[in-house]
Amino acid sequence: MASDSILDYSCNICYQRFSSPHQLIPCGHVFCSNCIHQWMMASGTTCPTCRAIIEYCFPDMRIQRELSNTIVKCLYCPENIAYGQLSKHFCEKKEIACTYCSQSVQYKNMSIHLEECPDVVVQCKECGLNFERKFMESHINKYCGNKALTTCALCGETVSITVFQRHYEHHIRRRSTVLTKNLPE
Repeated sequence: MASDSILDYSCNICYQRFSSPHQLIPCGHVFCSNCIHQWMMASGTTCPTCRAIIEYCFPDMRIQRELSNTIVKCLYCPENIAYGQLSKHFCEKKEIACTYCSQSVQYKNMSIHLEECPDVVVQCKECGLNFERKFMESHINKYCGNKALTTCALCGETVSITVFQRHYEHHIRRRSTVLTKNLPE
C-alpha cells in the first residue's frame, strides 16, 4: 500500500483523514467512527456513499495500522510525523480557540492573548468581585469601593458605597434614639 495516497484514507463525510476508521458491511465503505455513528443516528441505517442498508459496522484495523505508519507533514510546522503520533505532536504554531472569546490564536501566543482577552474573568483589586475584563473599567469607575458614590435618601449627603451601610445605620440609630426620648413614660 506504499503507493496509495493519504487521500485514499479520507472520510467521505468529514473529508478529513480517518479518525478511528470503521467499515460498513456489506458495501465495505469506510468512515470515521464519530462520523458514521452520527450519520446513523441522524439519517438511519444506509451507507452515506452508496445507500446500501448497513448490516454491521466495525473498526477497520487494517486501515488504522496503515494510517499509523504513514508519514504526514504537520499542518502548522515543517515537521514530518507518523500519522499515529499526530495527536501527541506539540506544535507551537497550531491555532486553538480561546475558551473565553473563541478567537483563533496560535498556541505559542495564547498566554499573551489571555492577558488581553476582554472575555477573561478577572478579580477586582478593590472589592474582590469577579467580572469579565471588558466590564472591569466600568465597575471600578461606577460601582466599586471608594470611587463609587451614592446619595443618601435620608440626608442628601454623597457617600461612598463602601461606607453607605454604616452611614444609613447611623441615621436609623439616631432616629430610634430620638423616638425613644420622646416616648411618654
